[in-house]
Amino acid sequence: MEYFCFIEWDEIENNELEIPYLPKIPDNIPFMLIAGNPDISKWGLFECDLPEDYDFVNPNLELVSEELDILLYSAKSFPPAIAIARNEFEITCNNLKNITKQEFTDLFSKILKNQLQLQKYRPFFMAEALVDEEDFLVKGAFYWITGFDPENNEVDWVSDDYFIYQSPIEDFGLNPHDLKRIFLEDIN
Repeated sequence: MEYFCFIEWDEIENNELEIPYLPKIPDNIPFMLIAGNPDISKWGLFECDLPEDYDFVNPNLELVSEELDILLYSAKSFPPAIAIARNEFEITCNNLKNITKQEFTDLFSKILKNQLQLQKYRPFFMAEALVDEEDFLVKGAFYWITGFDPENNEVDWVSDDYFIYQSPIEDFGLNPHDLKRIFLEDIN
């Protein structure tokens, strides 16, 4: 079953993956990072696929609050909210160290709720990827388009693990004039 959890970070020594930290969770449990990094907190916010009989006495794993759980559940229907909240959270926490789970919860909940409330004003839309890029884009899959950079002719899009990436507009068969109208008309 899918759960949203705080999991403690574990420093990995002498690994070949160039990943200095991983969550302290058994190897057989699938997880996905939602927000956080070891530089700001000893906890990260993850979505985990835990077995139905999982014993929640693990001191390195704690379910999120009911409020944050509801917000994250809602945001899964609008992935740009999670992706943008993650970025905003990282920027907000840039100079912070050792934030507690409660501070993490309060701040991320506030940011995510704000992103969900703003969605009705956003021009985001889904577009079909026209190219395959291993571990990046799947040809024929649809991705949320969240921005446009006219100088580089690139769009911002949300991956299935809630990261925002940039790709050429040709990867989605999009028209730069339409994108300017959609994303830039209010700026001028």
